[in-house]
Amino acid sequence: MNELGRDALLGIIQGLTEFLPVSSSGHLAAFSRFLGDTEESLALIVFLHLGTLFATAIVLRAEVGALFERLAEGLRSPRSLPQTEQGRELLGIALATAITAIIALVFRSEAEALTSNFIGLGLAFLFTAGLLLTTRRSGGSINTPSLPIAALIGLAQGVAILPGISRSGTTIAVAMLLGMRPESAFRFSFLLSIPIILLAVGHEAVFGDAYDEGFLLGAFIGGLTAFVSGLIALVWLRGLVQRGRFWLFSLYLVPFGITVLSLGLGLSGGK
Repeated sequence: MNELGRDALLGIIQGLTEFLPVSSSGHLAAFSRFLGDTEESLALIVFLHLGTLFATAIVLRAEVGALFERLAEGLRSPRSLPQTEQGRELLGIALATAITAIIALVFRSEAEALTSNFIGLGLAFLFTAGLLLTTRRSGGSINTPSLPIAALIGLAQGVAILPGISRSGTTIAVAMLLGMRPESAFRFSFLLSIPIILLAVGHEAVFGDAYDEGFLLGAFIGGLTAFVSGLIALVWLRGLVQRGRFWLFSLYLVPFGITVLSLGLGLSGGK
């Protein structure tokens, strides 16, 4: 496969798996190995994240617009933030993001090491599958998370920096286990993804060498396919969550996780 085709395929994988609860980082790690590569350029990583960011902003444009309006009001009058649902949601997003960012900074090297460990990847996929199964009988009546609930969701999102553990799957499942309505858990999870993606892009732009590499055609194509596939995945996932079928992704993750785990055991056994 030529480089442009490979980048386009990775963009499709990123767009689908960033939103579907199957772990984008885990799938990119697995498929990069299958495609004969172990590392993507930082330019491609940046564009893949930007593609999924734009998809999120479009699908949740009403919610994002309302939160920005409330943020502007809150900057003028900070004490008014906790007095509205949107203000409390903003505070919850800020708290959860801070917790996730701290975990990501502390355990980044451990997470990166797991990308080349198929045994760890396989176990992580199976963990995600088990977590998704809990959503069959969970979910409550909470629309806006309290700060303690937001903190726990931020902690869960921090755990999901490990490849194979889905960010969306973990945050939505934990939110539902803590009593949030499925639709509210979906909304909070993906609103929470926006600052995390922005932080990831900013980190790569400042500390990586994506700028030195140049924004290559392959990176742009990867970002474009991630945007298109991400739009499709996000709209589809929202409908599945609303209909109580979020857990169905575990039916894919169990055999996929077992396959990756078996490959890892085979590779380690052959050494």
